[in-house]
Amino acid sequence: MGRRMSDGELLMVCQHHLIPTRLIDVSTKPLEALFFAVEKEDGTDGRLFVVAPHQTGSGLPQSYDPIRLARPELAAGEVRSPEPHPLPWARQLRGKRQSTEKWSIQVRLVSESPLDPRMRAQAGKFLVGGVHRHYSGLRMAYPQGYRVEDVTNVERPDISSLAINFAPGTGNERLSQAWRASGWTVRIHAAWKAELRDRLSKLKTDCGIEDITFDSIYPPVVEIERLGKHVAKQGVERFIHG
Repeated sequence: MGRRMSDGELLMVCQHHLIPTRLIDVSTKPLEALFFAVEKEDGTDGRLFVVAPHQTGSGLPQSYDPIRLARPELAAGEVRSPEPHPLPWARQLRGKRQSTEKWSIQVRLVSESPLDPRMRAQAGKFLVGGVHRHYSGLRMAYPQGYRVEDVTNVERPDISSLAINFAPGTGNERLSQAWRASGWTVRIHAAWKAELRDRLSKLKTDCGIEDITFDSIYPPVVEIERLGKHVAKQGVERFIHG
C-alpha cells in the first residue's frame, strides 16, 4: 500500500479507513468538533474534548512543536524527496532506558495539509504520542468509592496512549510541566444533542457560514450510492418546497 507515500502519509490515510494506528483524529475548529459530540447516541451524554499540547515558550524544549509525517518538500534542484522518510519515533529507545526526548510521554500535533476531502471538511489534524508510561509527576488516578486510587502501570495502556493532564487547574496556576499536554472536557447533555445538530445544520442560514451535517462532514466521495441518495433527496426537497 501507499506507493510513493511516506510511512507517515500512509498512516494518516489508514486512520481514515478503520485501520488501527497510533494517531488520534482531532479538529482544529470548535463547531466541527462539537458535531462529533452530538452526531449520534441521543440517549447518552456526549463529550467535547479540548487538548492543548505544550508548545515552545512553556518551558519545554523545541521538539514539542508540531511535527510533519509527510516527506519534506523538494529542495532547489532536487528531482525527488528523500525516500524513505522515517517516522519521528522510529529510532526511540525502549525498555528501562529512554531516549532524551522521552517519546513515551510526548503529545505532538501532526500538522499536515489535508490528504482527502474528509480531512478538509472536518478541519482534521492528528495527535500522536507514545505508549503512556509512568514518570515522576505523571499521576493518573480514578475515584474508587470515597478514595482516589492510582491507576497501575499495567492499566495505563488500556486507558490512554497519550500523556494528557485533564486536571490542569484553574485561575493563574501554571500548567504542569511534567505533562506534555493539558486537556479540558465539556459534558454535552443527551437532551441537547438533537437541537445542537439542528442548529449546526442551519449555520448557513443563521450565521452565514457553511452548514455542518453528516453529509458535509463525511463527504461521500467513494460512496456513489449514498451520493445519489443525497442528490435525490435535495431534488425532492426543492420540488416539495417549490
